Amino acid sequence: MDRNEKRVVMKYLTLKGLSAAEISGELNSVLGDNAPSDATIYRWTKDEHRSGRPVDVCTDENVRHVNDMITTDRRQTVRYVAACLKLSYGTTHHVITNALGFNKVYARWVPRMLTQDKTQVRLATSRNNLSL
Repeated sequence: MDRNEKRVVMKYLTLKGLSAAEISGELNSVLGDNAPSDATIYRWTKDEHRSGRPVDVCTDENVRHVNDMITTDRRQTVRYVAACLKLSYGTTHHVITNALGFNKVYARWVPRMLTQDKTQVRLATSRNNLSL
């Protein structure tokens, strides 16, 4: 049995209502020396109950503040915006690139949107390339 299969069996036995000690006994009787240690079984069975880190930093208010800063001066760095708003670098970068849809081009934040004219030009160019 590989590691994932053992974990699936442990998850099944946990859902069945067995304790970590009972799961350890079951796996030891079936797998013998290949059974995971008691500490591993305990950790894997208790691991499912964590809620994880809440994702409440990327709020509408923070997105609005970041957008205001970026549209005011498009040459601002992610570190500067993060320091001003007291957010982490990763959160600020996520907001700028994913939530707001900006790209960094020539030291400026540029929206990732095409105008209707640019879309038509790209479509015409693509059709010309296909016809060649």
